[in-house]
Amino acid sequence: MGFHGLSQNKGANITKYYIKNQNVAIDGYNILFRFRRQCADVVATGNLDLIAKKIAQFIKGTVYLANMTYLVWDGKGLPTKANKSVPKYLLQQEALNQNAAQFKETKEHSYELLLKAFWLNAPEVQRLNQILENMFPKKLKAFIAPFECDYQLAWMHQQKIIDFVISNDNDLVLFGIPLIRYFDGFNGELLTLSDLCFEGSMQDYIIQQILNGCDYFPYKCGLTYNTSQFSFNGDPGEYGTLNKCVQALITSLMVMRYQMILNLRTKKLEHWQPILDEDDQFTKFMPKNALGFVSKEVVLLSRTDVQINNRAQNQKIIQSVAKVLKMEVKGEKVKLPGIDWVDISCKSIYDEFLSQQSDDVKEKWSYAE
Repeated sequence: MGFHGLSQNKGANITKYYIKNQNVAIDGYNILFRFRRQCADVVATGNLDLIAKKIAQFIKGTVYLANMTYLVWDGKGLPTKANKSVPKYLLQQEALNQNAAQFKETKEHSYELLLKAFWLNAPEVQRLNQILENMFPKKLKAFIAPFECDYQLAWMHQQKIIDFVISNDNDLVLFGIPLIRYFDGFNGELLTLSDLCFEGSMQDYIIQQILNGCDYFPYKCGLTYNTSQFSFNGDPGEYGTLNKCVQALITSLMVMRYQMILNLRTKKLEHWQPILDEDDQFTKFMPKNALGFVSKEVVLLSRTDVQINNRAQNQKIIQSVAKVLKMEVKGEKVKLPGIDWVDISCKSIYDEFLSQQSDDVKEKWSYAE
C-alpha cells in the first residue's frame, strides 16, 4: 500500500511529509546573502510581509524551516528541543552531544545572520519569523525511514506522493525537494508500518515501494574513503541483501569523478541528465555534477564525494572493493571524457537480490541479457 492510498483513506487535505534521518548542515549564511543580492529591491522596501513572501518563494526547493524556531542553518550544531512524539532513535544521532545552551546559541546566531543579511532589527526579525511560520500548514502526517533514499524521495515528490521532506540533509535540495529542517514541537501524526497496513520489515516495505513503480533504489549511508580503501561503518549486511547489492554498485563507481548511471539492460555506464529543468531558478546554484535521473531501465549510482585521478589507484580501489563484496569485475573500460571507467558486471549482484524475492517478483524483475 503506497502513500497515495494512505492520503485518500485518512484525509487528502492533510499535508504529507517524509522524515529522513541524516546529519548534514547547510550554509544558511550564503543562502541569505544570495537572496539579498537577487531581491535587493524588495528588501529595500522594508516591508516585512513582502520580504517574508519573497523569502518563502526563494527557499522553496532550497530550505524550509517549519515553525521557524530559527530561520537559517548555521552549521553550529543541531537543536535538542525534540517533541516526545518523535522516536528517540531518530534523534539520537543529532541530539546526543547537544544541550539547551547550544540550542539557544544556534537560535541567536540565526538572528544575527538575519540582521546582517536584511539589515533588520531584533523585533523585525521576530515579526519576520512569525509571518513565515504562518505560511506553513498546521496539519501534517510524517513517515520515518532509517534509509538514505534521496532518489526515491525525489520520485515520490515528483509524483506528488509527498509534499515535503523533514530532514537536515541538504542533499535533497539538489533534486528540488522542498525541505523542512526541523520542527520545534512537532504537532502531527507519525506513521508506522502498521498505519500503512503493511506487515513486514522496513526493508520489505521499501522493496515493495520500488516494485510498485518507484524507480529509485534507497541505500544506507555507510561508506567512507580513507587511504585508498573503502570501509563500511558497521555491518555491510545490516539492512539485508537489497542494501548490500546497491552498496556494491555504488561503491564500484564512487571512485570516479562523475555521477553516472548503470543501465541494467545494456550493462554499460551512461551519462546522467538533470532531474530539474534547465531554466529552474535553483539549477544555476547547484554543482553541475550534482543532479541525476532514473528511468525504468537504469539505477542511479549516486555520489561524487570521492575524486580520484590516478588510474592505478582507481584499479586498486576497485579490486579491493570487489574482493570485500565478492563481486565480479570484468571488461577493460568504457571511455568517458577524460576518464577511463571500468565496466563492471552487475548480474551477480542483481541475481543475489532476486534470489531473495518471491516468484512473481523474480518474473517482474528478470534480468535482461
